[in-house]
Amino acid sequence: MPRVDLQRAILAPVWYTLREDSWIAERFRIDGVVTAVDVRHADGQLGRHFDAVRQVAMADRLLLTRCDLATSDAIARVARRLARVNPGAAQIEVRPGRVNAVP
Repeated sequence: MPRVDLQRAILAPVWYTLREDSWIAERFRIDGVVTAVDVRHADGQLGRHFDAVRQVAMADRLLLTRCDLATSDAIARVARRLARVNPGAAQIEVRPGRVNAVP
């Protein structure tokens, strides 16, 4: 089966279409959901925007971005908050030019 990567700011319409449109559902399947989380702004975004919370909750993997620009305490605080929203998602720290696709 060919692989297609989709990038969307709002996941729900894509998720619904992939599951409910019979033509598309016969040809594609969802293999996983990856969400990028900017550790410098995560607390504010999660506090103000329900879509941000929903994206974290639906993800299989959470890429913690801009870790090189945040303190280790800030990274740990965001990681704990993300774990409360989605304890089953793998959290992967991203540093410039380095990310492991599989934790």
